[in-house]
Amino acid sequence: ASWSEPEQVDQIFQALRKGLKDYLEIHQAEMDFLSSQQRETKRNSRLGFLYDLEKEIRAVERYIRRLEFQISKVEELYETYCIQWRLCQGA
Repeated sequence: ASWSEPEQVDQIFQALRKGLKDYLEIHQAEMDFLSSQQRETKRNSRLGFLYDLEKEIRAVERYIRRLEFQISKVEELYETYCIQWRLCQGA
């Protein structure tokens, strides 16, 4: 993006952040579902299924952390862009 087009950069940033946050919401909902399944399984003590479920939960947790990290990096990059743009404009 050109330094002279902050509106376009803003649109791209907003779309990217919204997409990442929507994706994060989906995975958090999946995490809630898996956690409730885990609680139910512990009551019924199905150990083999519980082990697989815990592996899946750990994988989703790692993915959620990566998404949160990506969102923070996108926000940081956008903030840096805004500062640089203002400096170029003589603010």
